[in-house]
Amino acid sequence: MNENISTEELAAALRIQPQTIRAGLCRNKGKHYMGLKPIKLPNRRLVRESEALKAVPHFGMHDGRRSFLTWAHENLEHPDVVEACLGHTIKGVREIYARPQLESARRRLMQAWQNHLDGASALAARMSVG
Repeated sequence: MNENISTEELAAALRIQPQTIRAGLCRNKGKHYMGLKPIKLPNRRLVRESEALKAVPHFGMHDGRRSFLTWAHENLEHPDVVEACLGHTIKGVREIYARPQLESARRRLMQAWQNHLDGASALAARMSVG
């Protein structure tokens, strides 16, 4: 039996804003978000079949870095911290003074990213139990 999940449930499990899913849907002319085709209910709400989550396309390393960057900016993280997490260097005097602060902020941000990914894994596990 397929269970349907709403945009809000999907967003909560992925720890992103529902608007991120809606915007992605708009970019694809309403056809899909990450390969998940919406089902329009009689009340005009959109849901997705939980079984369809298994078909989400494979992500490569670059996709993971891009996903992290998008997630971090959506969570209003400081750009210098995000760049440090990606292994990018900060040039000039800012690098010298920012290094100690960036290290602790980078650890905090990477822990938050791990928590985010754990939430996505929990959703996938929940959907596969059906």
